[in-house]
Order: sequence, then C-alpha cells, then structure tokens
Amino acid sequence: MGVSRGMEDVFFISTDDVRELEEGAKAIFPKAVVQRCIVHLIRNSIKYVPRRNIKNLYKI
Repeated sequence: MGVSRGMEDVFFISTDDVRELEEGAKAIFPKAVVQRCIVHLIRNSIKYVPRRNIKNLYKI
C-alpha cells in the first residue's frame, strides 16, 4: 500500500487502539513503533477518576 506511493518505511504509527490496524501495520512495516494516541489514552483514563475530583483534573 504505502510502498506503491513512494513511501519506503514507517517508523512510528499512532492509532486509536484498533487491534486490526496495529496488526496490519506491523505486517507491512515490521520495524514501526505502534503507540496508542495520547488523546485516546487520556480520554480512557478519565473514566477512572472519581466524579468529585473531575473539577481538579481540568485545573491542570
């Protein structure tokens, strides 16, 4: 896919944790580092913050 458009290699891939995307990317670009998008990490982490602390979280 990427090679046909002139891309030689991919070093870093940021995803929203779609397992199939990660597996496919690693199959095509085995040396690539795959990391979950920081925005998605933060959003998914917020659900573990108690409601009474949410206001303090947004003061950061």
